[in-house]
Amino acid sequence: MRAGAYSPNHIGNDTAIFNAVAEHLRKRGCIVNVYNEDQFNKNGVEERVIMNMCREQASIAKLQQYEDEGRLVINSGFGIENCTRERMTRILMGNNIPYPWNGFFNSIQVVCRERAIIKREHRAGLHISAYIMAHMLYQALICLLQVLISVGIYVWYGIRFPVGSIVTGNFLVDFAMTLWIITYAADLVALMVSCIVRTTTSAMTVMPFLLIVQLVFAGIIFPFDGGAAELVEKLTISHWGTVAICSIADYNALPSHALFASIYQFRSIPEVQKIVDYIQSSDLRMKMDILCAKQMQNPLYAGTVENILKSWGVILLIGLVAIVVGIISLEFIDRDKR
Repeated sequence: MRAGAYSPNHIGNDTAIFNAVAEHLRKRGCIVNVYNEDQFNKNGVEERVIMNMCREQASIAKLQQYEDEGRLVINSGFGIENCTRERMTRILMGNNIPYPWNGFFNSIQVVCRERAIIKREHRAGLHISAYIMAHMLYQALICLLQVLISVGIYVWYGIRFPVGSIVTGNFLVDFAMTLWIITYAADLVALMVSCIVRTTTSAMTVMPFLLIVQLVFAGIIFPFDGGAAELVEKLTISHWGTVAICSIADYNALPSHALFASIYQFRSIPEVQKIVDYIQSSDLRMKMDILCAKQMQNPLYAGTVENILKSWGVILLIGLVAIVVGIISLEFIDRDKR
């Protein structure tokens, strides 16, 4: 069971979830022993199957140790460790998955917190379009600074990038341009929300839903084939950002370790370990990676200049439409009775 310090304002909820799962398992005939995180760290456990909601570093290390011993750990210690912000950022970017968090948080409150001032100035002759354009220029510089810092950190951490690229010939330049376009478009969408809502509280309430839509409909976790879901996918910055970065990185030409990784995770079984040893000691590993990559190629990620420019254009178009909607919404600020 998770330590209370890691469930701020949700101790009761997390405990209820954990206990409900344990009770369902007992009804199915399973013997379930419950330990708090302190007990787990001090004494360990003997059970071969461990279900947990741990967050402490000591608990995570112990879970990883148990996994290496071959025990089944539900909510893997390695997965928990990868969910920290710094690790998740490196993993997302290392796997060519863009994330528009920076852009959203830049401008989600900049307009709504000045709403009373804008209303007064608008009545005095302020042009809403000029006001928004000023924000757009400022946010463009902020996004550029964020991208430069991000790319600098990736280089500093030693993340390996391809040498050449498709558009400019330099991967870091193409990558930075793509990140800036993603971040800036996300910034403009958040600016639109800030124009529509009336309070900063409302803006921050909307924020999680924007992030959830971007994450779910990026096309990475869940593939969509037809229907309204595919339409929403085509309207998300994260989807086209993924397409652009995968195209720049020439994703379709990369080998894939997915098949070997699936076999490797069962290496605690002696028979599987023999297979793993044989694969690693021969050229079968390379053949598996190449064959697996061919099966996973996606025409959407074609490494062509046309595909990259199309993705950039769609992302910027989404941002432009968002700004137009924001300006139109803010033009009616005089009707705001609150």
